[in-house]
Amino acid sequence: MLYVGDHIYGDILRSKKESAWRTAMVIQELETEVLAHESCRADLARSEELEDLHERLEDDLRYYQAKFKDLTRQIEHAKTKPNGVPLAELDAERGRTKRAVERLRGRLKEVSAELVEIEAQSDACFHAFWGSLLKEGNEQSSFGAQVEEYACLYTSRVSNFLAYSPQQTFRSPRDLMAHEIGG
Repeated sequence: MLYVGDHIYGDILRSKKESAWRTAMVIQELETEVLAHESCRADLARSEELEDLHERLEDDLRYYQAKFKDLTRQIEHAKTKPNGVPLAELDAERGRTKRAVERLRGRLKEVSAELVEIEAQSDACFHAFWGSLLKEGNEQSSFGAQVEEYACLYTSRVSNFLAYSPQQTFRSPRDLMAHEIGG
């Protein structure tokens, strides 16, 4: 049995909780949402690339910051207890490491600025006041989470089911947990 409704609480949530029926939610704004998403697909892809780059740069920055601290400790130790490692060599390496930290910070600022610009461009594709119906940035919106939780299917109109047999079984993609996501 498939129960079709257009109200998350009055139709979908109640039917899901009170019966074993499968639910299909009609979201009239979905067609507009899909068109908006398609129009900014390139921006969304670029945003994902930049987020990955930002994460790698942050990892590199943490590495060089730790290296800088370690070199500073080694220099302080060499000043109090000379151990044969030339102080000038350590100091030169610390200078190179500091410049690497500064370069990474600069690159992070550039990437962050581009991300802000692209996110603004993407947001402009969606509703002027509410933005995306189902997403808030990289996360689901509150409404999107409810749709995912309670609606087995969702569509923009009931007539979209006309192309399917009444015997059709719809299956959702397998949910992935964090450890299953490649990366």
